[in-house]
Amino acid sequence: MWDSIPAEQTGNLLLRCAQGMVGRLLHQSNLKWFTITTVSIINSMQPFFTLVLGYFILKEAVTKTDFALIFIGFLAIVLIVSGMKPDDNSGK
Repeated sequence: MWDSIPAEQTGNLLLRCAQGMVGRLLHQSNLKWFTITTVSIINSMQPFFTLVLGYFILKEAVTKTDFALIFIGFLAIVLIVSGMKPDDNSGK
């Protein structure tokens, strides 16, 4: 398996592993200070941040439809997550 990874890509691979580990650590530690609702909403904003960073850093073409669909998806997540009350998890 390791023979298939070019030697010049090893540093990039280790950097990506470290980024993923830090991201998961921050995600889990956020649960200490924020409610699960807030953490879920922030997690659900990843496509929006990807869209914005892709536009500014990679100069990707972004249409109004892209922004509209991301906004609708984010709004749906907010409605679903914030619409639950603490006693709503009874399964009824």
